[in-house]
Amino acid sequence: MIRVIAVSNPRLALAFVDYMATQGITLELRHGQDAAEIWLADEQRLEQVQHELQQFMRDPLNRRYQAASWQTGGTAAELHYPHDSYLQIIRSKAGPLTLSVMALCILVYVLMQVIGDDSVMYWLFLAAERRTIYSAVALDQPRVSALLTAAYRL
Repeated sequence: MIRVIAVSNPRLALAFVDYMATQGITLELRHGQDAAEIWLADEQRLEQVQHELQQFMRDPLNRRYQAASWQTGGTAAELHYPHDSYLQIIRSKAGPLTLSVMALCILVYVLMQVIGDDSVMYWLFLAAERRTIYSAVALDQPRVSALLTAAYRL
């Protein structure tokens, strides 16, 4: 047996194996740790397989490979995809700002479940109201006194 190629995407490797089956060439798909390996049993067909492989590498998403999978492929294909946890994916792809916003959202959600929606929303509203008062201090002194009076009446 001759190892033809190792492909990191097992679905693409299966599409090539199915396409070659429509051409009358039997290839074997073996799943390695990092890639799916394609093996050829008939060494006399190696040149034809390499030629088709070059065409496949130029355009692996061509319709003929998908059509070949529909023609020859079965439903029992054992494709092995890497299993990463969602937490690992988020940590590796999210930046500090995204992680901070996510943590803040989770915190507000948990507080809403524990304390109650109304209490948390009231607390968030007061925080926004305080910012309005502090920004008004810098802009307009009479408006500040009116806002403070209205806030204390509540």
